Amino acid sequence: MSKRDHHSKFFPSKLRAMLDNVEELDLSHASSWVSDGNAFAVHNPEVFMSDVAPIFFKKLTLLRSFHRQLSIWVS
Repeated sequence: MSKRDHHSKFFPSKLRAMLDNVEELDLSHASSWVSDGNAFAVHNPEVFMSDVAPIFFKKLTLLRSFHRQLSIWVS
């Protein structure tokens, strides 16, 4: 398993932790679960990348990189 594969396995758990904690961190204006809980939305990409992503995704600095990681796990 490559180093990249090893780290990308953690993305789903980090994403879940982020979505479960944005409200407690008062960051739900940037990203949150949608009302039915089957999806999530990034409401404010700039705030998401400056305030949310650094907490949960230390190495992701571009929204494009977040989308790339997300696309690996979405079918």
